[in-house]
Amino acid sequence: TSLTEQSLVLDAVEVTAKRKSGTEVSVVSEIRQLANIAVGVSSQQITKTQDRDASQVVRRVPGVSIFDDRFIVVRGLNERYNTVLLNDIITPSTEVDVKSFSFDLIPSSAIDRMMVFKSPSADLPGDIAGGAIKIYTKTVPDGDNLSMGFTIGYRGNATGANIMDYQGSNLDAIGFGGNYRSLPSSFPSTKKVITEASSEAVIDRFRNLNPYYSATNKTVTPDFRGNINLSKRFFIGNKELTTISYVNYSNTNTYQQMLQNRFLFDESLQSTFKDDNFTNNVRLGAMSNWALILNPRNKIEFRNIFNQLASKETVIRKGTLFENNLETSNQSFRYEQRSILSSQLNGTHELSDKTRFKWIGGFGYTQRTEPDFRRYTSSRELGTEGPFKIDLQQFESPTLQQAARFWSNMDEFVVTGTATVDKVLGTKHNDNEKNKILKLGVYSEYKDRYFKARWFGVVNPNRVDASITTQKPEDFFTNENLRASRVFYSEGTNFDDKYTAQNLLNAGYVSFYMPLTSKLNATIGFRGEYNQQSLQSRERGGGQKVDVDNRIFSPMPSLNANYKLNDKNMIRLGYGSTVNRPEFRELAPFTYYDFIFDVSRRGNKDIKVANIHNFDLRYDFYPSPGELITFGAFYKKFINPIEAAIFYNGSTVAFTVANSESATSSGIELEVRKNNTKNF
Repeated sequence: TSLTEQSLVLDAVEVTAKRKSGTEVSVVSEIRQLANIAVGVSSQQITKTQDRDASQVVRRVPGVSIFDDRFIVVRGLNERYNTVLLNDIITPSTEVDVKSFSFDLIPSSAIDRMMVFKSPSADLPGDIAGGAIKIYTKTVPDGDNLSMGFTIGYRGNATGANIMDYQGSNLDAIGFGGNYRSLPSSFPSTKKVITEASSEAVIDRFRNLNPYYSATNKTVTPDFRGNINLSKRFFIGNKELTTISYVNYSNTNTYQQMLQNRFLFDESLQSTFKDDNFTNNVRLGAMSNWALILNPRNKIEFRNIFNQLASKETVIRKGTLFENNLETSNQSFRYEQRSILSSQLNGTHELSDKTRFKWIGGFGYTQRTEPDFRRYTSSRELGTEGPFKIDLQQFESPTLQQAARFWSNMDEFVVTGTATVDKVLGTKHNDNEKNKILKLGVYSEYKDRYFKARWFGVVNPNRVDASITTQKPEDFFTNENLRASRVFYSEGTNFDDKYTAQNLLNAGYVSFYMPLTSKLNATIGFRGEYNQQSLQSRERGGGQKVDVDNRIFSPMPSLNANYKLNDKNMIRLGYGSTVNRPEFRELAPFTYYDFIFDVSRRGNKDIKVANIHNFDLRYDFYPSPGELITFGAFYKKFINPIEAAIFYNGSTVAFTVANSESATSSGIELEVRKNNTKNF
C-alpha cells in the first residue's frame, strides 16, 4: 500500500461573532463613545447585585430615584419630565393622571442593559428635561435553558399583622377581580337613575350589587413570588431563530399606619388623619422575545410584554376636623386593575460597511379599571363618646366623598413607527471616534384614549333620624335600609365624567458627528417635532363643549462636544432645547376625588407646552476598561413650566395644573464605578 500526496486549496474561513452588549466593559465603553451625557447599568452588574426587577436596577443609577416602583425622578425632576423607552420605543403610560412607567413590570433577568441619557440629543425624544431612560431586553440567549423558582417573603409591619380587609373575589389572586366588581351592562341609564332614583325598580337594582360594606379582620399572609424562564436556540439551515421567554407572578402585601396633618394659612392645625392602610398587590407578567438572525448583517426581532396588575386597598381612617369641632371615622375600599401589552417588530440591517439601517414598528394597549370604589365618612362632635353618624346629603344630589360608589374605565391604544440610518462619510477608520457619522431618523406615534366614569351616592332626602344614620356601617349599608321612605342611591355622574383624546406626534432628526481634532469632537443635531393633541369632553354643570386642539411645531437644536485630555480623561459639554407637553388627564375637566389626600383633582384645558433649555458640563475619568469616575454639573431654564396648582371649589380645596412663568433647576453629580474583578 502506498500513500499518494495531494494538495487541496480551501475557501476562506469566515469567523463571525456577536458583540456582547450586556457586560460591564461594553456598557462603560458605550458611555465613553456616546456624544451626550449618560450613565448605564449592564446585565452583568444586575446579576451581581441580584436585583429583582427594573425598579430596583434603576435605583442604582446616580442622579436617579424611584418611588412606588413606577414614578421616576431624574436630577430632582419628577416623572412628567422623564421619558422611558423600551427597546427605543416610548412606553405607554401605566397611569391615568401622569406620565409614568411601572418599572417593576420587567424582570431583571430580561434586561440586557439600561441607559439613562441626561443631556438632550437629536435622536432622543424631545419631551424630556430630567432624562430619557432606555431599557433594552434580551433576544439572543447564550444557549438553551429552562429554569423556575419561587420565594416566600416576610415583610416587616405587614406579614402576620391583624388588619381590616374587605371581601373580594377568587380572581383577585391572579389580578382579574375587576369583572366581579363591574357595573352590570344592563344597569339603568344615567337619565333613568337620576329621574327615578326613589322608584322601587331602580332601588332594587342597587340591592343586587355587591355588598357595600364587607370589611372583616384577617391575618396578613407572607409575600409570594414565582417565575419560569425559557431560552432556546434553533437552527434553520444557515439561519438562527432564538427565543427568551418569561412568566412571572407575585402576590405581595403592605400595611402602613400613616399620619396626615393639614394646616391653615396662619399655621394653625386644620385637621388630622390617622390611617390604617392595607394593600394587596398582584402581578402576572409574561414576556416572549424572538430573534431571526438571517446572517451576520441582518436580524429581525419580535418582542412582546404583557402584564396584568391589580391593587386591592382598604383604608380605615380616624380623624379630627378642628375647624368644625368634629371627630371623624371614614373608610374606603378600592380596587384597581391594569392590563398592559407592548409588542414590537424591528429589523437591523448592515447595508454596507458604512451604512446601517434600523426600523421598528410598535403597538401598545393599556386598559385601566377602577370598579366599585366605595368610601364613606361619619362624624360626631369632638369630645363626645356617642356613636358616629353617617354623613349624607339631605337632598337627591350626592357627593363624591360621602357614601359613594365610583366606577371608571380607560382604554388607550398606541401605534408607533420609527426608522434610522447611520452612515459613515468619507474614509472609514477602525477607530470609530475618527469617523464622520451622519444620522437621520423619523419617528411617528399615534395615541387614542377613551375614558368614562360613573358614580352614585347614598342620599337622605327623607331626613331619616339618628336611629338609622348612627347604625354601625355593617348595619347601615344593608339592603334593609334601601327604601324610598329611608335612604337610597342617586346618581352624581356629570358631563365631565367622560372624555376622548388623541395625540399625533411626527418627528424627524439629523445629527452629524465631527472629529475636529485628535482630541476634540462635536455632534451637532436638530430635531423637529410636530405634535397635535386633541381632547373632547364637556364642562360640569352646564355641559358646554370642551374641544382641545393643540397643534405645535417644536424646533430642538442640540450640541454635544467632548475634549479628550488623554486616553483616560475627558471633558464633556452639552446643550439642548426640549419641551414638556401636558398629559391627557391634565387637559380634561374630569373631577376625581382622592380619598387618601382628601382632595379633588381636575384638569385645565388651557395648559401650554413648556420649553426647556438644558446645559451640561462633566469630567470623566476611566481608570480601566470597566471602571469610571465622573463629576458633572447641570443647569436648566424652564419657560411656562407645568406645575401643580390649587383652586378653591366652594368650601373645599381642589388640585389642578397650571403654567408658571419660569423656573430653573441646577445641581452637581458624582459617580464612581469600581471593578473588583482581578485578572491572574
